[in-house]
Amino acid sequence: MYVPILKNRDQELKLMKNYSGYFSEKMIPLIEIIHEKKDEICTIEGIQERLNGKEAFIDYFTFDDETYGKNVGVNKCNIANDLRGNMELYFGKLERILKYDNLIPVVSISNAREFTKEDLKAFLLRIKQNNKRIAVRITDEYLYRYMTTISEIIEKQDFFMFDIREQDIESKFMENEQIKSSNIVARKIILNSPRHRSIKNGSYGEDGESGEDGEDGWTNLIDNSVALKYKKVGFEGFGDYMGLKDALPGKSGGGKGVALALIYLYSKNKFYIVINNDTIGDKKPVDQGLKGYKKVIYKINLLDSKEFEKRDCEMFKELDIMQSGKEKKNGSWSTWNYLTMVRYLDQIHRHMIE
Repeated sequence: MYVPILKNRDQELKLMKNYSGYFSEKMIPLIEIIHEKKDEICTIEGIQERLNGKEAFIDYFTFDDETYGKNVGVNKCNIANDLRGNMELYFGKLERILKYDNLIPVVSISNAREFTKEDLKAFLLRIKQNNKRIAVRITDEYLYRYMTTISEIIEKQDFFMFDIREQDIESKFMENEQIKSSNIVARKIILNSPRHRSIKNGSYGEDGESGEDGEDGWTNLIDNSVALKYKKVGFEGFGDYMGLKDALPGKSGGGKGVALALIYLYSKNKFYIVINNDTIGDKKPVDQGLKGYKKVIYKINLLDSKEFEKRDCEMFKELDIMQSGKEKKNGSWSTWNYLTMVRYLDQIHRHMIE
């Protein structure tokens, strides 16, 4: 089973709408709600419309400064900010989605949201009284504290999500063994974020197979090994951000940065980087911002069609549409995030799900 993790931002909502046909019992999206419209029902109804009747996990997301930093643009993630430390609001949000048969509420436990054991047990039981399936998402530091409480309540039809975030799966040996030996009967999913927040686009240009700055190649900076190892360590499925970082919108953004494309290939379980490698002085990629995507697109078009499985690939179809017409568009930062997700989702669906 694969769980694509999306925040309810424009490009992820677009992906949800355009590729809801990929979703099934083998591929259920996890939607992190970070922003709400004034009428909160419109937010859920908008998600429902895009899902087209398919199932989804709903996680009312919140954050802490230690993990996500202090530059979070709270106006762009208003509900995630409002939920910080507000358990009454959180309980209310989850209870309101119980009426939707296809939406599975996620009770999320992390250093941004701690429960007492009593509150956790009471809340889980309240949801279970509605004959509702539930998912519990928990980070490694809280596993020992809540494992017994969780195992007493969740059932076979429920989901247990172990979130290791940016950590290596091999480093979680003790926790994985603890989960395997527990009394948890729910379906076990491991979540991770293999593309680290701290690594900027320009850093990928120093990581091509050639070893030279600004070169394209299969990057080692994204360790996607969870996709191969999840069954070996006792899980029925895995989830990730489809090549994106687990990052929140900042207080401000600009047009500067190094133009980068990430192209996932399932057979290698790696990302091929295509970067704007125009160089100056010390041979670092030039900070041309979005203008650099003109060269990135040129180089993508030169990639071998068979090796990169271009034929019938949804990402390349989307790219062709962008480049059609008199005014060829290079896209925005969010456009390339969208294309990264499309490619990843298409590869997983084509090789793992079908």
